[in-house]
Amino acid sequence: SWTEHAAPAMSVCFPMYEPVSTNVKNALLSGGYDGKVRLFDTINRNCQELYEHNGWIWSVTFSPYGRWIASGSADKTVIIWNVETGKIETVLTESEDIVLSLTFRRDERMLTIGSGDDEAKIQFWDVESNNRLRKLQGYMNAVRAIVVPKNFMGQERSAHVLISGGDDGSVRQWNYRTGECISILNQHEGWVWAVACSAYGRWLASGDVTIKLKNIQNQVLYELSGHEDSVWATIFSPDSELLASCSYDKTIRLWSVPMQRCLSIIATEQMARDIVFTPDSGSLIVCSDDNKVKRFRID
Repeated sequence: SWTEHAAPAMSVCFPMYEPVSTNVKNALLSGGYDGKVRLFDTINRNCQELYEHNGWIWSVTFSPYGRWIASGSADKTVIIWNVETGKIETVLTESEDIVLSLTFRRDERMLTIGSGDDEAKIQFWDVESNNRLRKLQGYMNAVRAIVVPKNFMGQERSAHVLISGGDDGSVRQWNYRTGECISILNQHEGWVWAVACSAYGRWLASGDVTIKLKNIQNQVLYELSGHEDSVWATIFSPDSELLASCSYDKTIRLWSVPMQRCLSIIATEQMARDIVFTPDSGSLIVCSDDNKVKRFRID
């Protein structure tokens, strides 16, 4: 166990790239039902409590180079933390609904917010000016997953790509500059909690109970079956060779991406809510309903 919350741990992440600030050089970020955001140093094992929401935290994220930390909550706010100053930069209160998912654009200036319950929508915020840029609507129910890919079908074509998943079962590609829905990439029968893109933009994974693994280049779709209940999260390893998934069925599955098959199953006593690979692809970090954030080594 690396760190522990006072209630179920819901979300966990590392910075996407090498952080510009030494404050988060070896840092793991987590948030949970206790409303607290914690920063854990994976080298010296120190844990710092940064701030607290007035409701459950559904999502935490670093900006790509670790300049900002953002968290979204059932209290209908998003808090943005300035890593360099060690202070709250701003509190966004205009989300109007439960904040379920967050992601930054690569230049770190724009934060995308996925929300829903009463009114599903995707919002774009300019972090530095604290202005809402636009609001997208197209889902009938909650938007539970949003991703800005590192690369998507080539660098030029990925410049303005956002991918989202929601309760209507659709996985959509958007142009976040124009607000246009470009296409529906995958369609599921149930709610989509989990969406992930591989580092080099070749693969897309999304899940309800079944995981749909799509080769974006040739549009070939594979179905990965085995989970017996809803999939909460999927994540590709940094080298894109592995895909990990966690589910309501209290299992974590590790899949071979090139072979499209399950390599191993980890049974957990409590349900895992989120997963992330360590930067070296050697371990999985898992947060779950036992309140803990744990590390599992991959052999």
